[in-house]
Amino acid sequence: MLDRFMTVSTDLPQISHGLLTTFYNLGDGDHSLSLPTHRLDDGEWHEVRLDRHDNEFTLRVDGGGGRREVTSAPGQSREIVVDPGAVLLGNVFLDSHNKTFQGCMQDLRLDGHYVPLDGHPAEGVWLLGSQGVSQGCSSDSCRGHQCSPPFTCVDLWRIHECRCPVGHIATENTTGKFCVYTPCAGRPCRRGTCTAQSPSQFTCRCPEGYRGRHCEVTLAVYRDDLGLSFSSMFAICICFLALLGSYVNYMLYYLW
Repeated sequence: MLDRFMTVSTDLPQISHGLLTTFYNLGDGDHSLSLPTHRLDDGEWHEVRLDRHDNEFTLRVDGGGGRREVTSAPGQSREIVVDPGAVLLGNVFLDSHNKTFQGCMQDLRLDGHYVPLDGHPAEGVWLLGSQGVSQGCSSDSCRGHQCSPPFTCVDLWRIHECRCPVGHIATENTTGKFCVYTPCAGRPCRRGTCTAQSPSQFTCRCPEGYRGRHCEVTLAVYRDDLGLSFSSMFAICICFLALLGSYVNYMLYYLW
């Protein structure tokens, strides 16, 4: 039994300087947790999730795993009592950590319950109030902006950016800004994403299960039709051969 009752606070995941961040206080001081490896201010949809168990917090982006998630358990307090009126979604009030969020949200869930954004109660959850929220996530920032070829306009949700074609990087000199061909245009990475550091240097960001300069080395192969990795199948085969060898030795012993 708790010997005292603490009123604590926690913020849902938010975008702070382009990074997924959460700020919270479990009664022993302010703490924060950020996922530094993935920026979310790129105009694309991302799935984000915040999990808490006791004083352990985990942030996940796009399903989590590897560099897409981070876990931390600072402090000693474990109690958390969330005031329903203090759960904020989207932008935050002027005295909070983040004042600049502009973006879209959909399929919001709190403790597994769907949070309606239209003001109508659903699954026992309803909005107590909203400010500056409108229905729909439309953006046409490229409509009124033309990029000089070979640059193309990229809609970053109500802001735009002129980018070089895939496999090129932008450089600038006294005459202006232009695109330069890089090895990434030739798709040198067997898997993953090619990132150019200069017109002649690049790195391949390999997905999980692969490594090597071109992501050509397989660490584990998942077969959808079998549901087993190559290493698992190999281990099963070795065990089967060992059992078969023991059976043959047993039969030979009794036959002779």
